[in-house]
Amino acid sequence: MLATATAATIAAGASVVGAGVSAYGQYQAGKAQQAQARYNASVARNNAQAKAASINARADQLARQQRELRGRQAAQVSATGGMAAGTDLLALADQAAQMSLDQIELRRQKDIALQGGDVEAAMQEFAGKTARYTTRLGAGASLISGIGQAGQINLLYGMDN
Repeated sequence: MLATATAATIAAGASVVGAGVSAYGQYQAGKAQQAQARYNASVARNNAQAKAASINARADQLARQQRELRGRQAAQVSATGGMAAGTDLLALADQAAQMSLDQIELRRQKDIALQGGDVEAAMQEFAGKTARYTTRLGAGASLISGIGQAGQINLLYGMDN
């Protein structure tokens, strides 16, 4: 009977220890998933910033090209002595409006890139928090299960006397 009791005690202890190790593993996995999600969020923000910087560079380049074009146009108008019947003026006004729209479009693209990065980062952070929470629940369930198994072992072998 003593050997059975010792075996039952060892089995119950092993069940509790196993549950503890499993719970700790789940807890650590949740922390790792949350850390990975934070990293992914940081990458999403960095990618958005890089895209915004690229769009800014395109906007700067476009602004330079537009200034050069306006300068050439002004020189051509001056060389011809002015505008014939207002047609040049209308064309220049239309082109100036289009240039402004091009700059506005680039600003819009930049804003979209930054907002997209923020949204992606928030989704990643939420996923990390969710993973951490669910693994904590799993860790608690593992502990409870292990304690329950230990109690069953004690009941089976009459150890609870």
